Amino acid sequence: MSKHFRIDLALEVGALAPLDARRFATVLRLGVGDELRLCDARGRVFLARVASLEPHGAEMTAEVIAEVSGLDADPAAALTVWVPLLKGGKTDDLVRQVTELGATRIATYSSRHSVARLDAKKARERQVRFAEIAAQACNQCGRTTLPEVLVPVDHLPRSGPGIFLWEGGGTPIMDALGNLDARLTLLVGPEGGLARDEADALVALGWLPATLGTRILRAETAVLALVTLASYGPR
Repeated sequence: MSKHFRIDLALEVGALAPLDARRFATVLRLGVGDELRLCDARGRVFLARVASLEPHGAEMTAEVIAEVSGLDADPAAALTVWVPLLKGGKTDDLVRQVTELGATRIATYSSRHSVARLDAKKARERQVRFAEIAAQACNQCGRTTLPEVLVPVDHLPRSGPGIFLWEGGGTPIMDALGNLDARLTLLVGPEGGLARDEADALVALGWLPATLGTRILRAETAVLALVTLASYGPR
C-alpha cells in the first residue's frame, strides 16, 4: 500500500473511524473489506479495514486493525524552503513537490522582480490553499507530519542564515550544502531573478549565494533541483 490518508481524530485499535464516502467509495472505489492506512491527529499511522458502506455511499466507516510502526517517510532534518510566487498556478505545483521532497516549512514570497503578487486577502486565501495541497502531498508520499505553510509575503527573508541561488554566481551548490548542519533554509528567486541589492541584503544577513552551474533555469526548475540536492546530497 503506497499511501495513507489523514483523519482529524485520535484513533485507537478497535475503534470505528468515519470516512468521507464520496472520496473513499466513489473516487477511490473502496468497498467493505478493503484495507487502507489512516494517519490520525497525533501523527500515528494505523491499518484499517472498511467496515460498512451505506447504500448510495451516504456513510462509510473503517475499523482500526493495528498501529503501523517503522515508517520513515518523514524528513530526518528541518528544511525551510522560500518559494517564489509564480504565475499560472506553478506555485501550487511547487508546494506539492517540495512537500514530497521533504520540506518541513514552506514560505512563499514575491520580491522586486516578481510577476505574481497578492493583496492581504488573497494571501490568506492562498495560504489555506497551499496548506491543503501540502496535506494532500503528505498523503501521497506517506508523510505523517504536515509542513508548516506560512502566509505569502511581499518581501525576502529578514533573518539568516541560508542558501540562495543567484544568477550572479556564487559557491557551487554541492560545496555550499556540504558544510551545513541538519537545519537548512533555501531560497530561489522569482521569474525575474533577484536584484543585486536584494542579494547583497541576504548576504548581510548571513545567506550564502550559490550556483547550479552555467545553465539558465526556470524558477520552478531551480526550486526542484535545489530542494532535491539538499534532501539527498551531503548534509
